This record gives sequence, C-alpha cells and structure tokens, in this order.
Amino acid sequence: MNLVIELNDGQAIELLAVYRPPDKSKLSFLEELELFVENNKYKHSIIVGDVNINILDAEDQKAQQYRNILAINGYKEVICNNTREERRKEVFTKSCIDHIFVKTNSDKIFGSVIATKISDHYFISCSFLNSNSKTTIPGSKIYKKYDFPKIREDIRKIPVGRYSAEEKVEIQYSKLQAAFQDIYINNSVVINSKKRRRKHKPWVTPEIIRESEKRNKLFKKSKSSPKNKCYRSEYEIQRKFVQNLVKITKNQYFQAQLRINSKNTKLVWNTINEILEVKTVLMKKSPLHLAQQNPQ
Repeated sequence: MNLVIELNDGQAIELLAVYRPPDKSKLSFLEELELFVENNKYKHSIIVGDVNINILDAEDQKAQQYRNILAINGYKEVICNNTREERRKEVFTKSCIDHIFVKTNSDKIFGSVIATKISDHYFISCSFLNSNSKTTIPGSKIYKKYDFPKIREDIRKIPVGRYSAEEKVEIQYSKLQAAFQDIYINNSVVINSKKRRRKHKPWVTPEIIRESEKRNKLFKKSKSSPKNKCYRSEYEIQRKFVQNLVKITKNQYFQAQLRINSKNTKLVWNTINEILEVKTVLMKKSPLHLAQQNPQ
C-alpha cells in the first residue's frame, strides 16, 4: 500500500506499507524495492512492514543487501531489536523481520519495539520531528515532552480481548488507533523553554558546536531506547568524532596563539595558563596582612 500524507505546513510524507510472504523470492523483492527507492522523489518517506527478512542475521547476504539498498538511497533504519519471538516445542526463535526505514532531513527520529502482541509479532512504532518547524516565540523553543516509560506501560495494558473477532478489521484498527492517540495525549506536556546563550571558549568553532549538538541529540536518543544497539553505536561514533575534533582544534588554536604572542612574555604565560587551565585568584588582602591578623 502506498499513500501520501499532506501536512499542515504544505509538506508531504510518503508512506509505503510492505508485506513480503515468506515463500516469495527475496531477490525479486529486492529488485522491486531498489527500483522504487531509486525513483522516489519525496523529501520525507517511510517504508514500514513485515518483510520476513531477519536483518539481525549477519550471515544472510540478502538481508545485508536489503539494508544497503535502503541506506544508499537515504533511508535510515530505526528498528534494530527483535520483533518476533516464538517458542515451538523446545526451540525458541528470535528475529527482526518487521521494519521501519525513514528518509527525512530531521535528525530527531525515534523508533521502538513495543513488547505487546495481537498476532505473533510485536508492535513497532516510529516518530520524527520536522526540523523545519518554526516556533512562534522568538528566542524560545516549544516542544512536547513525552513520558515514554508511562506510554509503554499503558500500551501493554491495552487488553487484546477488547477487539471482537466479529468486528471488521477497519473498526478494530480505528479503535486501536484511538487508544494509541489517547495514550500519547495523556502522557505528554507542552514545554516552552527559553534558549540560553552560552559563552564558549575561544577555540570552540561553529563546527564543534554543530557536531556537539548532534552528539547530544544522539545521546538522548540512545538513552530513551537503552536496548537499541544501533542508537548506542551511532552515539559512540559521534562522541569519539567530537573528542578528536576538539583535540585537533584546541592544538591548532594554542599553537597559533603561542606563535603570534612569541615576543610578549606575559601573553605567552597567559596562553600557557589557559592550556593548563590555571585559574588566577585575586587576593583582596596580602599574605602579610593576613598573618598579622592571625598570629600563631
């Protein structure tokens, strides 16, 4: 199923819902998928569905080819945990065969596996914020804060038996959708926070600020889904990148300062103290005066 969702700001999100039967050829499926994503012109696009390809199986070459096709065409993988767990007699199997891939310019993408079943699969979910959205108050940031632990808890409390087998699938889906919306609304709060301007060190460049903000966002993302190995890996890579960038930039800055101020002893020592992070303490009274006030 392929549909386009029009947003209030005039943008559109393309949603492709996919199901690949287990007995259908993986090769033909990958060929069709590659043709679709290569010709996709939408800025925001989501591919979701039960593909019956276990992306956690490192030995499955078709699974790796499947991930590569999507990655090359700008799609980000947001589900990296088991979506199906089943016990047959004495054999317990785990696999990640339900996927969500997102193509968007937003860096605030959140995916999760909800350990609640209606069939033999877990729920999967995804949310992302449009980075082009504007706030109405200058110098402030308006956003919704979600209590995700409470959301997961409330979702698990949704009784499977509340949906009658005699009802049409459309009615069951509408009821389930309404339940999800109520849960998210009841566990969210709108926050309006003013931006604080920080005074940066002289060696801090716009690139360091930008990459540090990206690192912080990845950390929050990883913290919100601690079991998601993909999020943790992305954060660690970015953290090490920022550390190396800071080290190189600081060295270049201080080397330049020492070279520029080489003929001024005072400025050279100020630079050395800055490198060693030595803080100058101003004493209002001399040590001699203090000794006179406190004789032994």
